[in-house]
Amino acid sequence: MSRVLIVDDTASNREVLTDALADEGHHLDEASDGDEAIGRVLAEPPDVILLDVMMPNLDGFECCRRLKADGATACIPIIMITALTDDAQIVRGLDVGATDFISKPFSFPVVRARVRAALRTKSAIDQLEHRNQEILYLAYAMTHDLQTPLASVSGAAQMLTSHLAADTDPKVQKWIERIQNNAGRMVDMLEDLMTYAKAGREQIELDKVDLVLAVRQAMDLVQGDRGGSSVSLDIDQESVWVRANAKALVRVMANLVGNAVKYSADRPSPWVNIRIESANGLARCTIRDNGSGIPPSQINRVFLPFRRGSAKTPGTGLGLAIVKRFIEGFNGRVWLESDGESGVTAYVELKLAAVDSARRRKGHAA
Repeated sequence: MSRVLIVDDTASNREVLTDALADEGHHLDEASDGDEAIGRVLAEPPDVILLDVMMPNLDGFECCRRLKADGATACIPIIMITALTDDAQIVRGLDVGATDFISKPFSFPVVRARVRAALRTKSAIDQLEHRNQEILYLAYAMTHDLQTPLASVSGAAQMLTSHLAADTDPKVQKWIERIQNNAGRMVDMLEDLMTYAKAGREQIELDKVDLVLAVRQAMDLVQGDRGGSSVSLDIDQESVWVRANAKALVRVMANLVGNAVKYSADRPSPWVNIRIESANGLARCTIRDNGSGIPPSQINRVFLPFRRGSAKTPGTGLGLAIVKRFIEGFNGRVWLESDGESGVTAYVELKLAAVDSARRRKGHAA
């Protein structure tokens, strides 16, 4: 049975919509304002929401925006109910994520038809998500099973190396070295693929995490592993608390900082600048480098699996795909900007978390 949530501050409007859908076989629920609606959606997500635009306190536009900004509720179709006929208001509704509109006064056949259409959309989304989860499970299982034979190949190559005589043909030594190098690359790829699949299969547990500390830890990892570039950090405050997963956030930031270091390494004086700032309920981390950049036509493709900013630079091609998956799991945003000539700027935006004064004084991730 499909669940439909009707949100309107006027009881008579809720009653009319309930009557319109009474014979459609849905489970109907009601909320009298935007705040109550968000609470009900989080407690038991419906399949479709009928949302009035003009409500006191939290209006329909803001309610819709908040629901669409939350990864747990973003895929629920929202049909806005309005007496407004202004194109600008309709555009605003679509921009915040509305699926459709129903105009007042209500037409019962139109209400029913639009709810049915929204339910078809929701069903298609659910099927795609189910198929995606099956594919991710298969990828996870395959990469897990491939680790054992790959370890055997790598171990055998190491044994051969240890038993080579001093006068062994250099060509043989070269081929064994190639086996070891390629086995190492495959290990890295399998680890990244497992991380990517795992991030898609499992619900990411969020906590209050210090973004500044996560970035400092990522800088230590990158500089200890690679070095070479001058990496600087500009911050307005010692701690910026966000909603994220501490371990995954360090990995994300290490990947972005590592990319900036890697792709600027060929410059005479390579540098990477990281800035963290917060405003309007959001924290933003900006990572700039002076590398060669990415062509604007390729800027969005690098977030796809197995795409890299440059074929000349080593990597598995999964780093930014993992970054995107984790950041979206934190209900945040990540994007890149580049003119293709003067470096890349990476942006990460995350929701700020409320932190009590005792934890703020400690200054560490939860």
